[in-house]
Amino acid sequence: MAKDNPEKIILANRCIYDVLAYDRVFEEKGWITKDTFELLKLTKAFFREENEEPYAIIVNPGFETTWRHLHSRWNHATKKWNEEDIDYCKLACHSYEQFRNNEKILYIDRELNLESKVELSSVHDWIMEKRQYVPSVQEATAIKEVASIKEVTSVKEVA
Repeated sequence: MAKDNPEKIILANRCIYDVLAYDRVFEEKGWITKDTFELLKLTKAFFREENEEPYAIIVNPGFETTWRHLHSRWNHATKKWNEEDIDYCKLACHSYEQFRNNEKILYIDRELNLESKVELSSVHDWIMEKRQYVPSVQEATAIKEVASIKEVTSVKEVA
């Protein structure tokens, strides 16, 4: 989708980073063996190159905040698989920390006030910085024309 719409920002709920984080949790919980964990690291091979290490925003406000949010959600929605397991939740929060210093990830380690423009401005700025500039058809045509004019001028100067 992103490749077909390079001028747009694509938002998704999950990506390869989630797979890698939860694979680690499964190994730490003993639900999979170390050998299986090592095999699962190869999961990246199943992702297309452009999705292998995508730009992403990870919001990981820490265990206490996550646990509070889960309890709040459980008041009006069903629990998801194993999320009431406090150890599992702690390990998941900890596992996402592996992405903290990844240059392709905006790692937010606190709660965001989604009503605050000031809070969201850093997110917006990061997205705009990472967003690839894609010229319009008219701009691309103009760029090609300028390039061909420079090429002709260079050839004349050499001759």
